[in-house]
Amino acid sequence: MEQFSEILAAALGKAARDHGQEYIDGGCLQWALAGQAYLSLALFGAPQSKVREYQYAARDLTGPVLFDCHQYDALTEMCMAGKKTATVLLPDSNGCPATAQLSESLFLEMLDFLREG
Repeated sequence: MEQFSEILAAALGKAARDHGQEYIDGGCLQWALAGQAYLSLALFGAPQSKVREYQYAARDLTGPVLFDCHQYDALTEMCMAGKKTATVLLPDSNGCPATAQLSESLFLEMLDFLREG
């Protein structure tokens, strides 16, 4: 199973390109790691400090996230294949890969977090 950060990075890149924008090198992955850390916090109790670390790095190194709320449906489709829940691979509270059930509502909450980040 592919790490969720890779799936999200590909979706973020496509969403940016669909609107004539592009992340600088590594930008998609930086923002995807921030989103993945948010989900790991919510689902496994991973450290909040990791979330902030990834969020600050993404913003400082690559600039703002390049999507808006009008793209949520497309991002959800790309990352969750149109399902209300998806089995994803995320780092657990110790940083080890673990499977988790991701709900559409938590996914949308994560997108809000990234957009506001």
